[in-house]
Amino acid sequence: MNDCFVQRPSDAIAEEVEQWFGFLDSDSIKINSDEFYHLVSGADNIAVVSAESDTFSETIVRLIERANDVAKGYDFFSAEAYIIQMAYAKDVDMRMDSLGDLNVQLLTKLSANADIMFGLTKNEASPNRIIKIVARNLKKQG
Repeated sequence: MNDCFVQRPSDAIAEEVEQWFGFLDSDSIKINSDEFYHLVSGADNIAVVSAESDTFSETIVRLIERANDVAKGYDFFSAEAYIIQMAYAKDVDMRMDSLGDLNVQLLTKLSANADIMFGLTKNEASPNRIIKIVARNLKKQG
C-alpha cells in the first residue's frame, strides 16, 4: 500500500491498511488489531504514511515530509488518534536515544489530546529503520 489520504474509508480500505501495517506475532510491542480496525473504520478521514532510512532521526524527517505531501490541505498533527509502528533492523539494538528522537521530532508536534497506539518490532527484511503511521480524523488547515 502506498502513502495515501482517504475520506470516509470503507471496511475494505481498513482491512488493506491493517494488512499493510503488518500486525505480526513477532512484534515486540503489539498493537491489538481489533483496536486498529475500530480506529480506522468509521473515520471521517485517515492518512497512511511510512518512511524508511538507516537512522530513526532521518526516518522521522522523511515521514513528516511525506505526511505533509499526502494530507494536502489538512493538518497531519491535528488528528484525533494515531497508530505508530517503529521497526528496527534485525541485527541492531533498539536504543533509548531513538525513542528520544521520536518524542522530540514527532510526538511533541501531535495534538495534546490525541490518542496514540504504539508498536515496536524488528524488521527482518531490511537493514533500515521504518516508521508507519495511520492518523485518524485530521482537521483542515486554516
